[in-house]
Amino acid sequence: MRDYSKVSAQFWTGKTGRSLRGDLQAQIVALYLMTSPHSNMIGVFNCPVIYISHETGSPFEGAYEGLKKLIERGFCTYDEDSEMVWIHEMAKFQIGDSLKATDNRVKDIQKQYENLPEGPIKQGFYAKYSNAYHLPENAAFDSPTEAPLKPLQSQKQEQEQEQEQKQEQAAVSTSVTSTQQRETVAAPPEGKETGLNSDPMHGRAIELTAMLRKRGASLQASDPRVRKWAETGVTDAQALQALELAQQRRQTQANPQPVNAGYLDTILADLREPKDVQTSGKSGKAEPQDRWWMSNNGIDRKGREMGMFARPSEDYASFKDRIFEEIRRREAEPSETAE
Repeated sequence: MRDYSKVSAQFWTGKTGRSLRGDLQAQIVALYLMTSPHSNMIGVFNCPVIYISHETGSPFEGAYEGLKKLIERGFCTYDEDSEMVWIHEMAKFQIGDSLKATDNRVKDIQKQYENLPEGPIKQGFYAKYSNAYHLPENAAFDSPTEAPLKPLQSQKQEQEQEQEQKQEQAAVSTSVTSTQQRETVAAPPEGKETGLNSDPMHGRAIELTAMLRKRGASLQASDPRVRKWAETGVTDAQALQALELAQQRRQTQANPQPVNAGYLDTILADLREPKDVQTSGKSGKAEPQDRWWMSNNGIDRKGREMGMFARPSEDYASFKDRIFEEIRRREAEPSETAE
Protein backbone atom coordinates (compact mmCIF):
# COMPACT_ATOMS: atom_id res chain seq x y z
CA MET A 1 0.00 0.00 0.00
CA ARG A 2 1.38 3.41 -0.97
CA ASP A 3 1.95 6.08 1.70
CA TYR A 4 1.55 9.04 -0.64
CA SER A 5 1.11 10.02 -4.28
CA LYS A 6 1.85 13.16 -6.31
CA VAL A 7 -1.07 14.95 -7.93
CA SER A 8 -0.16 17.85 -10.20
CA ALA A 9 -2.18 21.07 -10.11
CA GLN A 10 -2.27 20.72 -13.92
CA PHE A 11 -4.92 18.06 -13.41
CA TRP A 12 -7.55 20.82 -13.25
CA THR A 13 -6.22 22.96 -16.10
CA GLY A 14 -4.86 20.33 -18.49
CA LYS A 15 -6.71 18.98 -21.51
CA THR A 16 -8.23 15.99 -19.72
CA GLY A 17 -9.05 17.99 -16.59
CA ARG A 18 -10.90 20.60 -18.63
CA SER A 19 -12.89 17.92 -20.40
CA LEU A 20 -14.06 16.58 -17.02
CA ARG A 21 -15.37 19.91 -15.73
CA GLY A 22 -18.91 19.57 -14.47
CA ASP A 23 -18.68 15.76 -14.34
CA LEU A 24 -18.23 15.23 -10.60
CA GLN A 25 -18.34 11.43 -10.74
CA ALA A 26 -15.59 11.21 -13.37
CA GLN A 27 -13.47 13.70 -11.40
CA ILE A 28 -13.84 11.61 -8.22
CA VAL A 29 -12.81 8.42 -10.04
CA ALA A 30 -9.83 10.17 -11.65
CA LEU A 31 -8.55 11.49 -8.31
CA TYR A 32 -9.14 8.09 -6.72
CA LEU A 33 -7.07 6.33 -9.39
CA MET A 34 -4.18 8.75 -8.92
CA THR A 35 -4.20 8.42 -5.11
CA SER A 36 -5.50 4.87 -4.71
CA PRO A 37 -3.85 2.79 -1.96
CA HIS A 38 -3.59 0.01 -4.57
CA SER A 39 -1.64 2.16 -7.05
CA ASN A 40 2.08 2.22 -7.79
CA MET A 41 4.54 4.65 -9.30
CA ILE A 42 4.18 3.32 -12.86
CA GLY A 43 0.39 3.80 -12.78
CA VAL A 44 -0.51 0.21 -13.73
CA PHE A 45 -2.25 -1.80 -11.02
CA ASN A 46 -5.13 -4.13 -10.18
CA CYS A 47 -8.31 -2.13 -9.58
CA PRO A 48 -11.70 -3.92 -9.63
CA VAL A 49 -14.55 -1.46 -10.09
CA ILE A 50 -15.98 -2.47 -6.73
CA TYR A 51 -12.83 -1.06 -5.06
CA ILE A 52 -13.61 2.32 -6.60
CA SER A 53 -17.22 2.08 -5.49
CA HIS A 54 -16.50 1.21 -1.88
CA GLU A 55 -13.49 3.43 -1.27
CA THR A 56 -15.11 6.55 -2.75
CA GLY A 57 -18.57 5.84 -1.33
CA SER A 58 -20.04 5.94 -4.84
CA PRO A 59 -22.80 3.62 -6.10
CA PHE A 60 -21.35 0.80 -8.19
CA GLU A 61 -23.08 2.06 -11.33
CA GLY A 62 -21.70 5.58 -10.78
CA ALA A 63 -18.14 4.30 -10.34
CA TYR A 64 -18.49 2.17 -13.47
CA GLU A 65 -19.82 5.07 -15.56
CA GLY A 66 -17.12 7.42 -14.22
CA LEU A 67 -14.42 4.95 -15.26
CA LYS A 68 -15.95 4.58 -18.73
CA LYS A 69 -15.85 8.35 -19.22
CA LEU A 70 -12.18 8.48 -18.23
CA ILE A 71 -11.42 5.76 -20.78
CA GLU A 72 -13.31 7.68 -23.48
CA ARG A 73 -11.28 10.83 -22.71
CA GLY A 74 -7.96 8.99 -22.93
CA PHE A 75 -7.12 9.37 -19.23
CA CYS A 76 -6.66 5.64 -18.69
CA THR A 77 -7.03 2.16 -20.16
CA TYR A 78 -8.91 -0.61 -18.37
CA ASP A 79 -8.72 -4.34 -19.05
CA GLU A 80 -11.89 -5.92 -17.69
CA ASP A 81 -10.50 -9.45 -18.02
CA SER A 82 -7.55 -8.84 -15.66
CA GLU A 83 -9.15 -5.82 -13.89
CA MET A 84 -5.92 -3.89 -14.51
CA VAL A 85 -5.95 -0.13 -15.00
CA TRP A 86 -3.26 2.02 -16.61
CA ILE A 87 -3.29 5.77 -15.95
CA HIS A 88 -1.39 6.95 -18.99
CA GLU A 89 0.48 9.97 -17.57
CA MET A 90 0.88 8.78 -13.97
CA ALA A 91 4.43 7.44 -14.35
CA LYS A 92 5.60 10.75 -15.80
CA PHE A 93 4.25 12.71 -12.83
CA GLN A 94 5.32 10.19 -10.17
CA ILE A 95 8.80 9.45 -11.57
CA GLY A 96 9.74 12.10 -14.10
CA ASP A 97 9.89 12.50 -17.86
CA SER A 98 12.94 10.21 -18.05
CA LEU A 99 15.69 8.62 -15.95
CA LYS A 100 19.34 7.88 -16.46
CA ALA A 101 20.18 4.21 -16.88
CA THR A 102 22.18 4.36 -13.62
CA ASP A 103 19.25 5.68 -11.58
CA ASN A 104 18.34 3.25 -8.78
CA ARG A 105 14.65 3.55 -9.65
CA VAL A 106 15.15 2.01 -13.10
CA LYS A 107 15.51 -1.52 -11.71
CA ASP A 108 12.32 -1.16 -9.68
CA ILE A 109 10.42 0.16 -12.71
CA GLN A 110 11.72 -2.70 -14.86
CA LYS A 111 10.68 -5.24 -12.23
CA GLN A 112 7.15 -3.83 -12.00
CA TYR A 113 6.91 -3.76 -15.78
CA GLU A 114 8.09 -7.38 -16.17
CA ASN A 115 5.46 -8.52 -13.64
CA LEU A 116 2.61 -7.10 -15.72
CA PRO A 117 0.42 -9.67 -17.51
CA GLU A 118 0.93 -9.87 -21.26
CA GLY A 119 -1.63 -7.84 -23.11
CA PRO A 120 -2.47 -4.43 -24.59
CA ILE A 121 -1.76 -2.53 -21.36
CA LYS A 122 1.77 -3.91 -21.09
CA GLN A 123 2.34 -3.25 -24.78
CA GLY A 124 1.01 0.29 -24.47
CA PHE A 125 3.17 1.06 -21.45
CA TYR A 126 6.24 -0.22 -23.32
CA ALA A 127 5.45 1.89 -26.36
CA LYS A 128 5.13 5.03 -24.24
CA TYR A 129 7.93 4.60 -21.69
CA SER A 130 10.49 2.10 -23.06
CA ASN A 131 13.06 4.78 -23.92
CA ALA A 132 12.38 7.01 -20.91
CA TYR A 133 12.86 4.22 -18.36
CA HIS A 134 15.17 1.82 -20.25
CA LEU A 135 12.69 -1.05 -20.36
CA PRO A 136 13.98 -4.42 -21.63
CA GLU A 137 12.92 -5.45 -25.11
CA ASN A 138 9.98 -7.82 -25.32
CA ALA A 139 10.09 -10.33 -28.16
CA ALA A 140 6.30 -10.66 -28.03
CA PHE A 141 5.91 -7.13 -29.38
CA ASP A 142 6.30 -6.49 -33.10
CA SER A 143 7.77 -3.00 -33.60
CA PRO A 144 6.35 -1.82 -30.25
CA THR A 145 7.53 1.77 -30.63
CA GLU A 146 5.61 2.13 -33.90
CA ALA A 147 2.53 -0.04 -33.31
CA PRO A 148 -0.40 1.82 -31.71
CA LEU A 149 -2.04 0.44 -28.62
CA LYS A 150 -4.75 -1.98 -29.69
CA PRO A 151 -8.21 -1.55 -28.17
CA LEU A 152 -8.87 -3.84 -25.24
CA GLN A 153 -10.67 -7.04 -26.09
CA SER A 154 -13.50 -6.03 -23.78
CA GLN A 155 -13.85 -2.71 -25.61
CA LYS A 156 -13.95 -4.55 -28.94
CA GLN A 157 -16.68 -6.82 -27.64
CA GLU A 158 -18.69 -3.85 -26.39
CA GLN A 159 -18.47 -2.26 -29.83
CA GLU A 160 -19.52 -5.52 -31.49
CA GLN A 161 -22.38 -5.98 -29.02
CA GLU A 162 -23.62 -2.42 -29.60
CA GLN A 163 -23.56 -3.06 -33.37
CA GLU A 164 -25.48 -6.32 -32.89
CA GLN A 165 -28.04 -4.58 -30.69
CA LYS A 166 -28.58 -1.91 -33.34
CA GLN A 167 -29.12 -4.62 -35.94
CA GLU A 168 -31.53 -6.46 -33.64
CA GLN A 169 -33.47 -3.27 -32.94
CA ALA A 170 -33.75 -2.62 -36.66
CA ALA A 171 -34.94 -6.20 -37.16
CA VAL A 172 -37.52 -5.82 -34.38
CA SER A 173 -38.80 -2.57 -35.89
CA THR A 174 -39.14 -4.19 -39.33
CA SER A 175 -40.81 -7.26 -37.85
CA VAL A 176 -43.34 -5.21 -35.86
CA THR A 177 -44.21 -3.11 -38.90
CA SER A 178 -44.69 -6.24 -41.01
CA THR A 179 -46.81 -7.83 -38.29
CA GLN A 180 -49.04 -4.75 -38.04
CA GLN A 181 -49.53 -4.76 -41.80
CA ARG A 182 -50.48 -8.44 -41.74
CA GLU A 183 -52.92 -7.84 -38.88
CA THR A 184 -54.93 -5.51 -41.12
CA VAL A 185 -55.58 -8.53 -43.36
CA ALA A 186 -55.91 -11.35 -40.86
CA ALA A 187 -55.25 -11.63 -37.13
CA PRO A 188 -52.96 -14.45 -35.95
CA PRO A 189 -54.50 -17.43 -34.17
CA GLU A 190 -55.43 -16.71 -30.57
CA GLY A 191 -52.67 -17.54 -28.04
CA LYS A 192 -49.87 -17.28 -30.63
CA GLU A 193 -47.47 -14.36 -31.12
CA THR A 194 -45.28 -13.44 -34.05
CA GLY A 195 -42.15 -11.36 -34.50
CA LEU A 196 -38.84 -11.09 -32.66
CA ASN A 197 -40.47 -9.12 -29.85
CA SER A 198 -42.80 -11.98 -28.81
CA ASP A 199 -40.77 -12.78 -25.69
CA PRO A 200 -39.11 -9.65 -24.26
CA MET A 201 -38.01 -11.54 -21.13
CA HIS A 202 -35.95 -13.92 -23.25
CA GLY A 203 -34.40 -10.93 -25.01
CA ARG A 204 -33.47 -9.41 -21.66
CA ALA A 205 -32.00 -12.76 -20.54
CA ILE A 206 -29.83 -12.76 -23.67
CA GLU A 207 -28.61 -9.23 -22.88
CA LEU A 208 -27.68 -10.15 -19.30
CA THR A 209 -25.95 -13.33 -20.45
CA ALA A 210 -23.88 -11.52 -23.10
CA MET A 211 -22.82 -8.80 -20.67
CA LEU A 212 -21.76 -11.23 -17.92
CA ARG A 213 -20.14 -13.83 -20.19
CA LYS A 214 -18.00 -11.06 -21.67
CA ARG A 215 -16.64 -10.53 -18.16
CA GLY A 216 -15.89 -14.19 -17.46
CA ALA A 217 -19.15 -15.71 -16.19
CA SER A 218 -20.32 -19.12 -17.42
CA LEU A 219 -24.01 -18.63 -18.29
CA GLN A 220 -26.69 -19.69 -20.75
CA ALA A 221 -29.64 -17.44 -21.61
CA SER A 222 -31.91 -20.50 -21.47
CA ASP A 223 -31.10 -21.07 -17.78
CA PRO A 224 -34.33 -20.53 -15.77
CA ARG A 225 -32.41 -18.56 -13.15
CA VAL A 226 -31.22 -16.06 -15.78
CA ARG A 227 -34.77 -15.70 -17.04
CA LYS A 228 -35.91 -15.09 -13.46
CA TRP A 229 -33.43 -12.19 -13.25
CA ALA A 230 -35.01 -10.69 -16.36
CA GLU A 231 -38.53 -11.17 -15.03
CA THR A 232 -37.73 -9.65 -11.62
CA GLY A 233 -36.01 -6.60 -13.09
CA VAL A 234 -32.35 -7.22 -12.25
CA THR A 235 -30.44 -4.17 -13.54
CA ASP A 236 -27.08 -4.17 -15.33
CA ALA A 237 -25.47 -2.52 -12.29
CA GLN A 238 -26.81 -5.19 -9.92
CA ALA A 239 -25.64 -8.01 -12.19
CA LEU A 240 -22.17 -6.49 -12.56
CA GLN A 241 -21.85 -5.92 -8.82
CA ALA A 242 -22.86 -9.52 -8.11
CA LEU A 243 -20.28 -10.77 -10.61
CA GLU A 244 -17.54 -8.62 -9.03
CA LEU A 245 -18.33 -10.08 -5.59
CA ALA A 246 -18.49 -13.63 -6.95
CA GLN A 247 -15.12 -13.33 -8.70
CA GLN A 248 -13.52 -11.85 -5.59
CA ARG A 249 -14.77 -14.79 -3.51
CA ARG A 250 -13.48 -17.29 -6.06
CA GLN A 251 -10.09 -15.58 -5.95
CA THR A 252 -10.02 -15.51 -2.15
CA GLN A 253 -10.90 -19.22 -2.03
CA ALA A 254 -8.31 -20.00 -4.77
CA ASN A 255 -11.15 -21.59 -6.73
CA PRO A 256 -10.44 -21.61 -10.51
CA GLN A 257 -14.00 -22.51 -11.51
CA PRO A 258 -15.85 -19.82 -13.49
CA VAL A 259 -18.82 -18.10 -11.88
CA ASN A 260 -22.06 -19.86 -12.87
CA ALA A 261 -25.73 -18.96 -12.65
CA GLY A 262 -26.30 -20.74 -9.33
CA TYR A 263 -23.49 -18.87 -7.59
CA LEU A 264 -24.57 -15.53 -9.03
CA ASP A 265 -28.20 -16.19 -8.12
CA THR A 266 -27.30 -16.51 -4.42
CA ILE A 267 -25.32 -13.25 -4.41
CA LEU A 268 -28.02 -11.38 -6.34
CA ALA A 269 -30.57 -12.50 -3.77
CA ASP A 270 -28.38 -11.03 -1.02
CA LEU A 271 -27.90 -7.76 -2.89
CA ARG A 272 -31.61 -7.33 -3.59
CA GLU A 273 -32.93 -8.32 -0.16
CA PRO A 274 -34.68 -7.05 1.81
CA LYS A 275 -37.28 -6.00 -0.73
CA ASP A 276 -37.13 -2.49 -2.11
CA VAL A 277 -40.11 -1.59 0.09
CA GLN A 278 -40.91 -3.12 3.45
CA THR A 279 -44.20 -2.82 5.31
CA SER A 280 -44.42 -1.88 8.94
CA GLY A 281 -46.37 -4.38 10.98
CA LYS A 282 -48.14 -1.70 13.02
CA SER A 283 -49.00 1.08 10.62
CA GLY A 284 -48.94 -0.83 7.36
CA LYS A 285 -46.98 2.04 5.82
CA ALA A 286 -44.09 1.48 3.43
CA GLU A 287 -40.63 1.82 4.95
CA PRO A 288 -37.46 2.47 2.90
CA GLN A 289 -34.99 -0.34 2.40
CA ASP A 290 -31.82 -0.29 4.50
CA ARG A 291 -29.15 -0.42 1.79
CA TRP A 292 -26.37 -0.90 4.31
CA TRP A 293 -24.01 -2.49 1.80
CA MET A 294 -23.88 0.64 -0.39
CA SER A 295 -21.57 2.65 1.90
CA ASN A 296 -18.66 2.08 4.25
CA ASN A 297 -20.59 3.56 7.17
CA GLY A 298 -23.48 1.22 6.44
CA ILE A 299 -21.15 -1.80 6.38
CA ASP A 300 -19.65 -0.77 9.74
CA ARG A 301 -23.13 -0.31 11.22
CA LYS A 302 -24.39 -3.67 9.94
CA GLY A 303 -21.28 -5.35 11.30
CA ARG A 304 -21.87 -3.87 14.76
CA GLU A 305 -25.51 -5.00 14.69
CA MET A 306 -24.32 -8.55 14.06
CA GLY A 307 -21.46 -8.39 16.56
CA MET A 308 -18.83 -8.37 13.80
CA PHE A 309 -15.86 -6.05 13.31
CA ALA A 310 -13.35 -5.57 10.50
CA ARG A 311 -10.10 -7.46 10.89
CA PRO A 312 -6.73 -5.68 10.76
CA SER A 313 -5.87 -4.72 7.15
CA GLU A 314 -9.28 -6.00 5.92
CA ASP A 315 -10.87 -3.80 3.27
CA TYR A 316 -14.58 -2.98 3.16
CA ALA A 317 -15.27 -5.32 0.23
CA SER A 318 -13.93 -8.31 2.19
CA PHE A 319 -15.70 -7.25 5.38
CA LYS A 320 -18.98 -6.92 3.49
CA ASP A 321 -18.51 -10.40 2.02
CA ARG A 322 -18.03 -11.81 5.53
CA ILE A 323 -21.23 -10.10 6.68
CA PHE A 324 -23.18 -11.59 3.76
CA GLU A 325 -21.73 -15.04 4.51
CA GLU A 326 -22.76 -14.72 8.16
CA ILE A 327 -26.27 -13.61 7.18
CA ARG A 328 -26.64 -16.68 4.94
CA ARG A 329 -25.27 -18.94 7.69
CA ARG A 330 -27.74 -17.61 10.22
CA GLU A 331 -30.65 -17.85 7.81
CA ALA A 332 -29.70 -21.47 7.05
CA GLU A 333 -29.80 -22.44 10.73
CA PRO A 334 -33.00 -24.27 11.70
CA SER A 335 -35.38 -21.87 13.44
CA GLU A 336 -36.24 -22.60 17.05
CA THR A 337 -39.87 -23.47 17.64
CA ALA A 338 -41.67 -22.65 20.87
CA GLU A 339 -42.83 -25.71 22.78
